[in-house]
Amino acid sequence: MIIAKCPLRVSVAGGSTDLQTFIDNHGRGAVVSFSINLYTYITLFRDRFGQNSVDKRYNIVWSQKESVKRPSEIKNDIARVVIQSMSEDPLQCWFTADVSSSGSGLASSSSYMVALVSAINSLESCGLTKRQIIEKSWKLEKIINPLTGFQDPWGVATGGLNFHELKKGSTVDSINLDSSLFRGFNMYLLPTKFSRSSTQVLEKVQKKVDKKLLDHADEMKSAINDCDNDKFIEIIKEGWSVKKNSTPIILGNKDLVDLDMKIGSTKYVKAHRLIGAGNGGYFLLFTSKNVKTSLIESDFSRTVIPIDIEYNGISVLNY
Repeated sequence: MIIAKCPLRVSVAGGSTDLQTFIDNHGRGAVVSFSINLYTYITLFRDRFGQNSVDKRYNIVWSQKESVKRPSEIKNDIARVVIQSMSEDPLQCWFTADVSSSGSGLASSSSYMVALVSAINSLESCGLTKRQIIEKSWKLEKIINPLTGFQDPWGVATGGLNFHELKKGSTVDSINLDSSLFRGFNMYLLPTKFSRSSTQVLEKVQKKVDKKLLDHADEMKSAINDCDNDKFIEIIKEGWSVKKNSTPIILGNKDLVDLDMKIGSTKYVKAHRLIGAGNGGYFLLFTSKNVKTSLIESDFSRTVIPIDIEYNGISVLNY
């Protein structure tokens, strides 16, 4: 049995500049992001005398349970494209996660993709390096979602706080950053209670990405290296303002607008932004260290999730 564990990710600057349309227009994209201590899990097993070996069936368990004869019949997009690409023999595969992964804005699809590619890499002894796993995961995810940017597979798999950059015609360059600055804040995920399709949002916003967001990624890298807390908070605020004002779909309904305004007027929230493409998922909150989860939950009448930076990235265990 093989268990692959891959963190989710949060970006703090440069989001949407990782889209191919932006890179084609501006020559490069860059994102500052970090893996978080919430995970997706892939469990793989191939039996010796049961449904895999005797009945030749692929059993896939996610929000549905599938049992099929051919990989092409698998309904789960991630399982189908990875198994078709990397595995010839029937197997059993389970998808699980620490949080609800549908439309979260936390790159859960990329996290699952990296986890499954890593697990099959181990099961089939493919010998892929970590970089090759990330690159293959990105290639396979673009089959089912052509608008997947480079920040998602690199952000979930790398571990830690990173500056990810892609120049037109080149490959992704990832630089690990010192995370000391983050010790001065608490971080929380506040659910919007709205789920959305990132693909549908990105189809509408990909040509409206402001170049200022790329400048913010470069400025954020400098602020983190200089351990400049005030500049860090300023960039978070400016980046969110630019993004949400670029198109109404980012805050696609009145309830989201009202929630955004309420967060912005809450004194103990130093900065906030909506994670991912927009129009749902989670708000990321930065607060001072003395702010407790119970206070936020009382003020906003919903469960919030405290998060921290995760430093290991993708990991695989064999049993």
